[in-house]
Amino acid sequence: MSVVVCPAVASRKNLNLWREAETYPMVTWVDIEPGFQINLVKLTVPPAPPIPPLYLDEDSLRRFLDKDYPVRGKMELDYIFGGIPIGKENERKKCASIALAVDADTGMVYAPEVIDASVPCGAALSRVFLKAIESSRALPTEVRVRSPKLKESLDQIMRSFGVKLHVASRLPAADQARAHLLGFLSGDS
Repeated sequence: MSVVVCPAVASRKNLNLWREAETYPMVTWVDIEPGFQINLVKLTVPPAPPIPPLYLDEDSLRRFLDKDYPVRGKMELDYIFGGIPIGKENERKKCASIALAVDADTGMVYAPEVIDASVPCGAALSRVFLKAIESSRALPTEVRVRSPKLKESLDQIMRSFGVKLHVASRLPAADQARAHLLGFLSGDS
């Protein structure tokens, strides 16, 4: 494409192919001279796909609820999109992400999970939420997440546990855990 676009721009001083945002030159080959046509095409980013709601099967839910855990405290769930390549030496690398469950009052991080970035955010956060319940042996009274999409995804699971779920623009405990974790991974520890 640059073989066609660069000479066209150089030969015509008034040709401005980038005057509008998100507009790009599209080269199509035609049978008439000069053999190509340049059209401006406006590209838009498609909307992000919805995060599907998650449900916990009856046996798994009963396993947690039968333990009669005390209800106390608040928890923050966070998902860090990482650029950390994972995979074996001769495999195509994937990017890893990290799911965190953090006690909002103490800042204690419950078993963060490094996962393949192709795993849906909601599924990863539900796994660390369940691990946090098991390790703390308590149900939180409230869980906070960063986005309405995550809230929609986790809403059904939180309802089944009787836990309030809120969207918060700031997650102080999770932000601190995130900063320490990313510092450690980048070698700034």
